[in-house]
Amino acid sequence: MPAAVLAALVLLAVVVVSGYVRSYPMLSPADELQHIDYLDRASGFGLVRAGDKFLEPSMREQACRRVDAAFDTKVPDCDERNLAPEDFQEDGFNTAYVHPPTYYVVTATIGRVVDVTPGITSWVTAGRLVGALWLGAAVVLTWFLLASLGVGLVSRVPLIVVMVCAPVTMFATATVTPDATALATGAGVLLAVVLWERGRAHWLWPAAACAFAIACKATNGIGVLVALGYLVIRYLQVRRAQSSEGTLDRDVELDAGSEAGGIAVATRHDVRDYIRVGVWMLVAIAMVSIAWLATSRAAQDIDPSTIPMVARFSVDSIGYTELRGNLTAGFTPLNGSYLPPFLREERTVRTFNVWGNVVVGAGAVIGLAYSMAGSRLRAVAISAVVVCALAGPMLVVANFVLSGIFVYIPPRYALSALPALLAATAVALERRVLLVGAYGFAGWMAFSVLLAMARA
Repeated sequence: MPAAVLAALVLLAVVVVSGYVRSYPMLSPADELQHIDYLDRASGFGLVRAGDKFLEPSMREQACRRVDAAFDTKVPDCDERNLAPEDFQEDGFNTAYVHPPTYYVVTATIGRVVDVTPGITSWVTAGRLVGALWLGAAVVLTWFLLASLGVGLVSRVPLIVVMVCAPVTMFATATVTPDATALATGAGVLLAVVLWERGRAHWLWPAAACAFAIACKATNGIGVLVALGYLVIRYLQVRRAQSSEGTLDRDVELDAGSEAGGIAVATRHDVRDYIRVGVWMLVAIAMVSIAWLATSRAAQDIDPSTIPMVARFSVDSIGYTELRGNLTAGFTPLNGSYLPPFLREERTVRTFNVWGNVVVGAGAVIGLAYSMAGSRLRAVAISAVVVCALAGPMLVVANFVLSGIFVYIPPRYALSALPALLAATAVALERRVLLVGAYGFAGWMAFSVLLAMARA
């Protein structure tokens, strides 16, 4: 039964992504041209360097598909014989050079196989459809993450349906963007940590998961911070329990007592083990980050500050105003997502972009307040809520320190923390009335999305 339910959820992810790709042929306004140009280069295991301009295949795709933005009127027509990068946005500069190549190489490699499938007429469509695999992986990893935290099957289903059918998820996984990796890496890192704590995985797995997450996209670091925060909180819980009780029973499984509560502060590790694992995770992050920064800067053709987009957002300083304006950026990731034309009906906007955000936000706060003291779910809830609340300001500071720029942070940059927020929300679903409400909301969301895609 659990395997059949999980298979159905993975199938839903595939249907949602493929339906979105079919219903939304134009390019997204969130730099998809830059990402498909990177994807084209990555098919030959190439990088985008600072100063590189768009290649003809990616420009032709945008000219024929068009882009859902005001600057679309300046894009040359599909039948234009010669396309010049300067006729496209950002004066033709590919600004995706800041991203590591991992997502693009993986997606391009799998996309080659998808591209030969009957009915697939564009390499961009093939690349977009690979998003179904990224989302399918996120579904599987989130399923086992929730299970490892003691969340029962009945509660897992509506939470994962909401994750799959949220507009921000569809936008991230059904267009070409490294944001497609956020959910899978966020769930994977936290799952690796929890499995290590339960004695079911070697400490290398959390470190490796962190390295892969950061190698896909830097903003996946939000999910990594949730996992590190979890380790810190568990360290404090275990240390406090050892101080008060002297010893802990390492043979007792945490969260065995109820669906989402459990036995408080059971562990299979010494308190110092949490420090060691956290240090190795930080080492893995540092190694990947340093290697990528060195590689990308060595490959620069020009000073990045001369690129129009970089120059437009360059600032000499940031202050309280910039930080305050981004306080709500990461809490929650479902807040204010872009909606393509086929999803812009007013009721859909109100349902998904308002109530989806409220459901997850309120659910996480309830989980923080009502999860059992000393339990893993309490640690997940605290870490997820705190990190998401600080995600916007942290990313603002990181952008300024690393690149000298200021931009408003879109909520989707915190997508890697969504699996942890869903785990916290599971505590609220122990109340029958809220569980029934969650099924109703998730069912309505899935039905509305699939209906909109069928009509498009």
